[in-house]
Amino acid sequence: MDVYEPYLLQLGFLERTGRGRVATRLAYEHLGLTYP
Repeated sequence: MDVYEPYLLQLGFLERTGRGRVATRLAYEHLGLTYP
């Protein structure tokens, strides 16, 4: 994940939170999934 994380953050697919990393709405839309 160390290699992919900066790229996914740059694209807006991941966010850093106090609880760790979470997928963004944009990531869910890109994968064709419903955002919870």
